[in-house]
Amino acid sequence: MLCLQARRRCSRLFDRQEPVCFDLFMGTRSIGGMHTRGFALCLVCCALLAPIVPIRGNPIATHIFTADPEARVFNNRLYVYTSHDLPNATYWDMVDWRLLSTTDMVHWQDDGAVFSLKGFRWATKWAWAPDCVSANGKYYLFLPVDRTKIGVAIGSSPTGPFKDAIGMPLLDNKTMPEAGKEPIDPAVLVDDDGQSYLYFGCRNAKVVKLAPSLTELAGPIETVQLLDPQGKPIPVAAPDTNPVLPEGYGEAPFIFKRAGKYYFVYSNGWAPESTQVYATGNSPMGPFTYAGKVMEHADSVTQHGSVVEFRGKWYVFYHTSELSNGNAFRRSVCFDELTFASDGTINTVTPSSPAKAPAVAAPYALAAATRVGGSGGFDYVYADVAGRRLYIPRTAPAPRITVFNLDTLAPAGTIAGVNARGVAVDPLSHHGFASSKPVAMWNTDTLAMIKTIDVEGGPDGILFDPFNARVWVFSHRAPNATVIDAKSGSVVGTIDLGGAPEQAVTDGNGRIYVDIEDKDRIAVVDTTKLTVTAQFSLAGKGGGPAGLSYDARNRILFATCRDPATMVILSADDGKILTALPIGRGTDGALFNRASMEAFSSNGADGTLTVIKENSPTDFVVEQSVATMPGARTSTLDARTNRILLITAKFGPAPAPAPNEKWSRPPMLPDSFTILTVQR
Repeated sequence: MLCLQARRRCSRLFDRQEPVCFDLFMGTRSIGGMHTRGFALCLVCCALLAPIVPIRGNPIATHIFTADPEARVFNNRLYVYTSHDLPNATYWDMVDWRLLSTTDMVHWQDDGAVFSLKGFRWATKWAWAPDCVSANGKYYLFLPVDRTKIGVAIGSSPTGPFKDAIGMPLLDNKTMPEAGKEPIDPAVLVDDDGQSYLYFGCRNAKVVKLAPSLTELAGPIETVQLLDPQGKPIPVAAPDTNPVLPEGYGEAPFIFKRAGKYYFVYSNGWAPESTQVYATGNSPMGPFTYAGKVMEHADSVTQHGSVVEFRGKWYVFYHTSELSNGNAFRRSVCFDELTFASDGTINTVTPSSPAKAPAVAAPYALAAATRVGGSGGFDYVYADVAGRRLYIPRTAPAPRITVFNLDTLAPAGTIAGVNARGVAVDPLSHHGFASSKPVAMWNTDTLAMIKTIDVEGGPDGILFDPFNARVWVFSHRAPNATVIDAKSGSVVGTIDLGGAPEQAVTDGNGRIYVDIEDKDRIAVVDTTKLTVTAQFSLAGKGGGPAGLSYDARNRILFATCRDPATMVILSADDGKILTALPIGRGTDGALFNRASMEAFSSNGADGTLTVIKENSPTDFVVEQSVATMPGARTSTLDARTNRILLITAKFGPAPAPAPNEKWSRPPMLPDSFTILTVQR
């Protein structure tokens, strides 16, 4: 019974996407590995049931986020000590350290949390990059905390349990200013003669000898001297700056010895091309001369890793943000084989493509249809994710902007007298704008009107571009775009796009893309010069583009078209068409969710939401067609909850068309206006 309770509790702790180990007694697959206090028998059972995860490629763990790997070999087993990014992290606010281990580099065991901030009574936050070494028949964890201290925990096994070795920091820059501004990222070398060395530091690498106990310093803290290939000292980076590339020191020191030579591995900063590099020397205290890259850039803002020999081969460990689709605070540990040239230099490693966790998410479904009623037509719907509000403009007979709580869809206010099509919000200035004539500008905190802005043309679509804090108001007739400063509300200029614009997206770096409905193309606009720099043709793959979304990570555009009803997928760099996939009829909106790497088309004619999965920058498939409601042609994404919100209403029979008209608009039934919520 206790073991059954342990298994149930373990399943909650690990939150796995699939079962990963065999039940000790039943022979069926279940989740194991419990690392909490109490219930000694349960702990024993859970240790026996530690999850074994067969990974064919990277990352080595997909059920949790891990980073800053320090790989060590103890007793013919490879252990990787890591920091532990939280699943909802918005900063590196880690609270414990994790351990993964293997005997064959294929089957990885999750050994759980080996230590936490609570184990240091004198620490408060930031459980960052760890290291572990063996000496004196014990195992020593070196752990940075608070961005100012390094502590030591001691245990009798590589997996612990560990306890605070000295009840205070081993190193604290408040009492040891020579430790530098940020004594982080400890790495320890136990040399062949038994002498141990502690390396650490951000932007300024430090080294100090350790006493035989490994719990005391045995000498002064010194700066690691790094030399360029010409033998000149490499300058130390100033605070809050990037080091000089490629040889400058950023953080994440690691040292190993091979064939009598010391290899000092480190990150050369936080630039887009930064990576792990190395320098070599003849003494563990330095100097070290820059020798080259350990590996090419791994997909992460931070570059941190280690090098280890195991069973006759060498490996480099590192982390990437691939599993979280680029989130800098949710990283995953990977590894690749490393080789040396005959002269001892490292052959630069190219990070292998990660194998992401298998998709096991439930399909999308219409989760709610919230009838809010009210008279008036409608067009676009807009989610202010930061402000947690949903804006829906309503047209005559009583034009207004209706505002709802984005989480509950309860009414949150009304901006009266505004006859608009769409809304955009600048989250920094807290200014909202509507594509009305004149353009309305209001305070998003109070919904109080600030001013109206005279514009020409017929305002329709609207976009806020954070690159230079400007609002773009689009019109089917000239001028096709009016550009407004979001802070002051002043008109910056106008631009001719060469046709009738519909939806637009920004790359956040000085370019916007606008689908030109009557020309079957996408205009590329320089947002600083206010000029069209290119026109991407859809080349007959789709006509009447009405929706546009953008994958900023891979620079891919998704244009939803009406005739034929396709989503044309093309490169944002040169307009090369990658593919075109079928969607539902009557599209008028497109979305892209970076968290799930999915593009969406809301299709009003047949009442569907088409979901297209981006498996890779060259591989796209139609994943699902979700039944919504007829008329639900525009949509918006709540990126915080991954919900998709659409708007529609019920309509009566259409009257006979007027003379010389081919169709007539059916009347909306009273109080039938509805907000739809689609989610997994």
